[in-house]
Amino acid sequence: MSMGTQAALRGSVWTVTRRFTAGIDISEEAVRLAVLSKRLQANRPVCVERLEEVRLEPGAVVGGDFIDRVAISAALREAFSRLPARGVLRSLRCAMALPASATLTSRGRR
Repeated sequence: MSMGTQAALRGSVWTVTRRFTAGIDISEEAVRLAVLSKRLQANRPVCVERLEEVRLEPGAVVGGDFIDRVAISAALREAFSRLPARGVLRSLRCAMALPASATLTSRGRR
């Protein structure tokens, strides 16, 4: 069995025996990414798999409002790019809450 096949199998077994989740925090200072895992067996501890932080320039976020969306997007991409190139951490699905100021609603004319 090749090294690549062994790594793929190990990754697939790992995903069956563990559940992963990611949390994203965007503050005035930084974008933070925390990746946690937990074995499926009862009473097992939660493990911190990765912690990433990308600093933001002053003014990108003010009072919880996203002012510089390009800088925030770049920081999110940077945080996720630091995860291993292969394996379960790279294929995480994430969701995060956004302040109303970070969303745009438009209505087309009829």
